[in-house]
Amino acid sequence: MKKNTITIKTRTSLTLQALLILIMLILSQYFILYKQISATAYEKEKRSFEIYANQIERSLTLICHSVNNDLAKLVEGDRFKDIIADDDITNADYNYLRGEIMKTIAFNSYNSFVEINVYSKDKCLYPRNGKDILNVLGDKIEKVENLNGNTAWLNYDSQRDVLVLAKKVLLSNKDYRPGGYIIAYVNVDIMDFIKNDFASMKGAKVVLSNEYGDIAVKQSEMSETELEGGITFHKKLTNLGFNISYRIPKEVLYEGVRDVQKVMLQGILLISFLFLITSYLISYYIAHPFKDLIKVMKASKGHLKINDKHYVNYEADQFNQYYNEVVLKNQTLINDIYERDIQVLKSQLKMLQTQINPHFLYNTLESVYLSLEARKEKESAEVVFSLSQLFKYTLKADDIVFLKDEVELLTKYLQIEKYRFGDKLIWNIFVEKGTESVKIPKLLIQPIVENAVKHGVEPSNTSTEIRVSISAYEKTLLINVYDSGNGMQSDELQKLIDHQKSKEQDNGTTSLGLKNVYDRLHNYYGSGASMEINSENKKYTEVTILISNYDDIKTRGDEQ
Repeated sequence: MKKNTITIKTRTSLTLQALLILIMLILSQYFILYKQISATAYEKEKRSFEIYANQIERSLTLICHSVNNDLAKLVEGDRFKDIIADDDITNADYNYLRGEIMKTIAFNSYNSFVEINVYSKDKCLYPRNGKDILNVLGDKIEKVENLNGNTAWLNYDSQRDVLVLAKKVLLSNKDYRPGGYIIAYVNVDIMDFIKNDFASMKGAKVVLSNEYGDIAVKQSEMSETELEGGITFHKKLTNLGFNISYRIPKEVLYEGVRDVQKVMLQGILLISFLFLITSYLISYYIAHPFKDLIKVMKASKGHLKINDKHYVNYEADQFNQYYNEVVLKNQTLINDIYERDIQVLKSQLKMLQTQINPHFLYNTLESVYLSLEARKEKESAEVVFSLSQLFKYTLKADDIVFLKDEVELLTKYLQIEKYRFGDKLIWNIFVEKGTESVKIPKLLIQPIVENAVKHGVEPSNTSTEIRVSISAYEKTLLINVYDSGNGMQSDELQKLIDHQKSKEQDNGTTSLGLKNVYDRLHNYYGSGASMEINSENKKYTEVTILISNYDDIKTRGDEQ
């Protein structure tokens, strides 16, 4: 009997919608303002980098010009040019080169030369026994050649902690013909100005590089992990052949933005808190009834239960009444279908058993077996014995059997079929050690093997192999039945798969065999079991059963 209750309309839900719109407006304004402030910080950092980069470019230009002049002074003497143009060098020439090199190392613009080597076109003139120019420069010699006498800054030598420079010598006294090369090794301290210029930019990593790698690096106080997500600025110093790369962590770049962000967040939290209380009171009348329904549904675990509460919210109360009516109808319908399906499954299992059930036939076969034994007809006697044992197995009341019992049944069944077909049937059963004690439904595998004999061996004109493989991994059981018979065409296979998964029942042998196995699998194991059929026309058919958590076998179908 319906109780008299007070109900109201859900117009108050408009208040909640207004709250959501307000929050969306606040958040949108927050992100727009935050984006503008972040963009301003980015542009400020970019301008600072441009200023420092221009300063570095001026310093590099001065250094490169000075180093180039120092090396030009070294080679400007006529005697030096004559020596470098001729591969034959005397001790006097060698001492002259040595003296000129020592003066250049001792007196140069930045006091940075560590070592200078002199090469003719073909060999090293100073020091003696030096490496060939190609072994020293490799493919970098092309860059040296293209600079036409200007000094080329090549790379940083990490083993010697020096910078490697090279210069092609042009003989001014011989129409500026190429005469040889100068290789100079410069102290890396010449690039310390990079660290000094960027010292105020804490947290940033600055790299001066060229096409051959890093020349100088100003390391960051931050870790490489923090730098990975940072912001990077680049500038190419075209005239000098260098690149400047500047990376700064986002935490450092947007450090000033955080203070503004905190104030904005505090304001948003305050406004949100005020509306939270109001929103809660409004939403309670709307959401509470439906939360009750959700709890009832979850607690039912698939078996819907009636919710006997009444609610102030008019629409929610009406919805609850309709829900209760649907639950009552569904419970009646589910009980009817469940009872019918149980009876159908039981009748299918009984049908399998009653196909070979007559007790008198078992006793008769025992008598025939004894008679054949007496007449020493061993082969026929073994077949009759296997047949009698097969009948005896099907007469057992137990519906759950050990896997080893099912394998013994398969062995006897295949021995019988071997007697029928002779060399036309080749069979093999593999059972992984340790699986014999696993419990499975009786007559789970035999119908599949029988189907392989009927559709694979019987119509074939050649020898057909049947392989049964049973293995387990952890708590998953794998049963595979393969036959090398005629197989099926793709459309036939699809029809068989569709019929297997359907609820349709028929009296055909396929339904009685594979579909019965499929239905029994899901009755005993639920979603923990699956059966897959693969086949290729004129080649093979393969049925695979996969049972996870095979110990979790249900017996409620037999207890009904």
